[in-house]
Amino acid sequence: MVFLKDEDSLVFPHPHFPPSFIQHKKYREIPYLAFIAAYYEPVRKFVNSVSHLISPEEWKNMLNAMARHVPGIEQADMVDVIATFIHTVAVVHYCDHITFARYFAVKYACMEFRYPYESFDNEEHWNEILADHPQLTLDKVINNPALLMKKINVTRTRIFANIFVDYIPDLFHDLSLLGVKYDFDSNTEERAVKAANQFMKDLIAVDQSQKNQEAPALIPGRDGSKTGLPQNLQLIPVQDFIASVCF
Repeated sequence: MVFLKDEDSLVFPHPHFPPSFIQHKKYREIPYLAFIAAYYEPVRKFVNSVSHLISPEEWKNMLNAMARHVPGIEQADMVDVIATFIHTVAVVHYCDHITFARYFAVKYACMEFRYPYESFDNEEHWNEILADHPQLTLDKVINNPALLMKKINVTRTRIFANIFVDYIPDLFHDLSLLGVKYDFDSNTEERAVKAANQFMKDLIAVDQSQKNQEAPALIPGRDGSKTGLPQNLQLIPVQDFIASVCF
């Protein structure tokens, strides 16, 4: 059940099903959220098309298990719960990883920063840190905080990014989202077979639509110019999506 709250928001029975950036249009002003939100509708359409095959008893058992960790989930719509799960593991989680890796981590990131931030007015805090760096002064740190980093910090970040952030394809199994094969019976579940085929077409259609949308934000280059990275709303091509980062 969905209620219209205002022209920018919808009210659902649960604040997290579907995700907040689906329920509230304002969030989709953020380009990244607009990008991932576009894939929710085809996912929900597919789930809704095959929902008649879901056993009410199995759904009740699953719901009871989830309710121990997600308060109020019993009030959420079944289709939105399942669609949110699929959308989260196959679109959001993967794109969180890969956009961070491609557009930031590989070139710029170092997350291995050993010192908690405090105002530079906190002399006690910074004197304690600078005691381990006799070659530095507070003025030098203020002008260039990177002086507090070490080569090992960068190395650890690179290792983390390569192993846990970027996606390493399996040599023997196709884990891509577009490569998922649903085991529907073509004789007794023809409607579901058609829905699965249409699901893949709908995902590709969203991808193509995003390729034709203007770049949502311009990223400044090192020389101050605007590079427009990427050139459109297709931050990650759907052909790169995998069914789940977690498994």
